[in-house]
Amino acid sequence: MYSVRKLNKIDIATGSQNYLELCELIKNFFAGWQIEPSWLNIYNTMDTVDIFVVKCKDTIVGMCICSYVSILVSRRAIIDLVQISEAHRNKGLGTKLIEYVIHYLENADVDCVELNVAKNNEYAIRAYKRNNFEVLEDMSIMRKIFVSWKKIDA
Repeated sequence: MYSVRKLNKIDIATGSQNYLELCELIKNFFAGWQIEPSWLNIYNTMDTVDIFVVKCKDTIVGMCICSYVSILVSRRAIIDLVQISEAHRNKGLGTKLIEYVIHYLENADVDCVELNVAKNNEYAIRAYKRNNFEVLEDMSIMRKIFVSWKKIDA
């Protein structure tokens, strides 16, 4: 019934069904904020961003936006946004989505993945800990390391 996959750039063309469904999720996520979901167009033009979705039949019910940054010899992924529509919460879809994204990142030459989470979002923190994320200094940043650092001799 539910499936998870990474969208290709063409899947998110302005005006497409996927685009409209993602915009609706974004509107719900930022309810009450003065944010236009048109920033999805910006994401779609960037090579350093991937969008993963959970679908129920042919409808997007969840999403994860992941960006990448290279620092010296390290390539990090940053989970910018995870959202599951209210009607589909508490069904394990957020965990399924994060597991899919982690598996994808482990095979994408990424050293670690980081994300920010609200300190009071205990449900999300537990879910991330189940996926071996560890809490960093201020309790709002979590990290999962895929490879251990090795000293490189010159």
